[in-house]
Amino acid sequence: MVKSLFTGLILLIPAISSLAAVDPSLQACSQINEDDKRLQCFDTYIAAQNSVVTVNKPVIHSNTEDVPEPFVLSSTPPETELIAGAVPPVAKSQAPKLANDNQQKEIEQGFGLEHKKSEAELATDEISYTITKVKKSVHGKWTLSFANGQRWVTISPERMKFKKDQQVIISRGVFNSFLLKPKDSNRTVKVKRLN
Repeated sequence: MVKSLFTGLILLIPAISSLAAVDPSLQACSQINEDDKRLQCFDTYIAAQNSVVTVNKPVIHSNTEDVPEPFVLSSTPPETELIAGAVPPVAKSQAPKLANDNQQKEIEQGFGLEHKKSEAELATDEISYTITKVKKSVHGKWTLSFANGQRWVTISPERMKFKKDQQVIISRGVFNSFLLKPKDSNRTVKVKRLN
């Protein structure tokens, strides 16, 4: 009981000290009953606060148009970006059309290598492959080699069988995962690319 009372008192100390730090002119604005006058009081208070903050700002003269910069509070320097190289999502309807076979082969070669993405690879949601070599490990995981030289291994322990010359589809899953399914089946298994 004493411990919870002590914790409660410690939590109340910052709240009480923050109430004492409220500007008296701001408290006077909050006590006005008429809406328009109260709003006008708050607006003049904010305008006065903004003029106090911008007085300390250095004046920089340039040859271009004198456009005032907006006052922004930030904990990071303006030269650094918080997210570098952010890629906006691409909808399926906005996906670029593949012009030729060379571009298709480039997309197939890069599919599954997430550290280097192009817009065409981001827009490609699934690719069809033909299995050329199948190997099953002792732990029941399949290593599949395809006609284009790629090797993929199953991650999840699904009971599926794969054969040479079988057509499969690898599609993008959630959080950069990939799902493999045979063309003649709806069952999927999680896979990752080896090379």
